[in-house]
Amino acid sequence: MAIDDPVGVVIQRAKEDKEAESYLPDRLARLGLSAGVAAAFAQMPFVAQMLTSLLSNSPARFEERFLQVATELHAQQKRIEDRIPDMNYYESEEFHSLLTLILERLHATHQKEKLKMFGDALANSGSSDFKEDDTEQYVRTLRDLSLEDLKLLKAISAAKKLPEPYRSLSFKEIAKPSVARLVGFGLIREVHGLRKFDLSVPVTPTSSQSPERYARGLADAFSKYFEKAPFTTRSISDFGERFLDFISADESGDTVSAS
Repeated sequence: MAIDDPVGVVIQRAKEDKEAESYLPDRLARLGLSAGVAAAFAQMPFVAQMLTSLLSNSPARFEERFLQVATELHAQQKRIEDRIPDMNYYESEEFHSLLTLILERLHATHQKEKLKMFGDALANSGSSDFKEDDTEQYVRTLRDLSLEDLKLLKAISAAKKLPEPYRSLSFKEIAKPSVARLVGFGLIREVHGLRKFDLSVPVTPTSSQSPERYARGLADAFSKYFEKAPFTTRSISDFGERFLDFISADESGDTVSAS
């Protein structure tokens, strides 16, 4: 190939690029990894192929998720437009900060229900109902909770509206980490107490009891007491109620009541 053949040079470079694209380390490097890391992953073909697929599809997935958030944001704005005092808020630095917090989580969020909450929260941040609220705290909380956490919080909120005998909730072992997170974020309150429990034991052993038998009976009585007497009640906090309002769509068009 003549050195002054510009067309040939372009074709040759295109061929080289195509060959490089099929060579795993170069392909990984083109997708954003350093040459050293790309070469290391090339020694693990299965991991490298999976990583290549993830990196290749990531922009498309991000765009799809962002579109879902933006669609819900627009829909919620329409639903609450009579409570948005200034549409210019959505061009402000404050709103851009909230949007950035949401965008940082899109790569790790695939559930449509939570993406919808992202859109509703962004729209509601411009509502007069939340003018005095710390909306950034709400958004940061939403980012850090799983969908399972959020569903549990809604269930606890719904239980508050039930008649007194049905408000007590019991949680399966698998839900306890979610309960702990909700308590840690201040979304639910825990109250610990002791039930009234009849602890009836004789002061001294009866004539038919040996001291050892009496001691065992006394230990058993106290063991049952401490097993049954302590209890914990959980209820949604005021912050939790406001947070749920903030991340929810106003499907009915009713005004969110401030607390």
